Amino acid sequence: MPACVNHPYQEAQQPCPDCGLPFCSACLVEFLGQRICGPCRDRRLAQMQGGAPPTDAPLAGTNTVDIGGWTAAGWQIIKDDLLTFSLAMVVAGLISVCTCLIALPAMSVGMLMMAYRKMTTGYVEFGNLFDGFRRFGNALGTFLLLVLAGGVVGLVLSIPVFIVQAATGEKSGATISVNLVCQLISSVASLVMAGATLFALPHVAARNAGPVEAITASIAVCRRNLPMYTLLAFLWQLLSNLGLLACCVGVLVTASLVTAAEAKAYADHFGIRGWDSDLRR
Repeated sequence: MPACVNHPYQEAQQPCPDCGLPFCSACLVEFLGQRICGPCRDRRLAQMQGGAPPTDAPLAGTNTVDIGGWTAAGWQIIKDDLLTFSLAMVVAGLISVCTCLIALPAMSVGMLMMAYRKMTTGYVEFGNLFDGFRRFGNALGTFLLLVLAGGVVGLVLSIPVFIVQAATGEKSGATISVNLVCQLISSVASLVMAGATLFALPHVAARNAGPVEAITASIAVCRRNLPMYTLLAFLWQLLSNLGLLACCVGVLVTASLVTAAEAKAYADHFGIRGWDSDLRR
């Protein structure tokens, strides 16, 4: 069994039958003959009492950003299967390069699906990576939409540079200054976009959502606390890149860690109950 989501150093007893997340015995409570987690018990009670409809995850509808908790949970997800996740990351990278990045979105989704499987069942296999191809169309469409949006932002920010360059000359001080400012704005805009769309591919992985649905669902959650989600995206990208310092080998661990942490963050906000229902058919 994986580690308890509330107590990372405690082995989980079983997954909650409602949200699918693993919990230790101290976090499970009896309710109508079932042992479920506290938040799901509260949602069931609210539903029975005519209150608000239950949500699928404890943080749904909130702006909570738990950078340290999600990162630690990511390590708990991969640590017992580190070789499996690292090997999957190597193969995902090779397939992505050999296909000129066409398979990259499906491979990214496959890594997320591996994390979901580990979270909900406690077991994961290398072959689970290729489940990402079951979401190939939506994964690629989401990726292309994000790339297109980034290209539009870059094009818009290049207009002032062209205008100043045409008026003052290619190497003028004004051109250089405007170019630097636009590059800075472009970098910030890219980070903000990464924060706002943090859950787009995880949404495809969990629900096989279409590109527009995946992106809008992510924005709907992340816009509530966009500065913190932007910081989160930056820190996770930095952590992933730090693995390159260890002769590129460390990135296999850090990239897997970030993927698992992203999966945990998604599960907290959206829930992953029944995420693999189409794979069991």
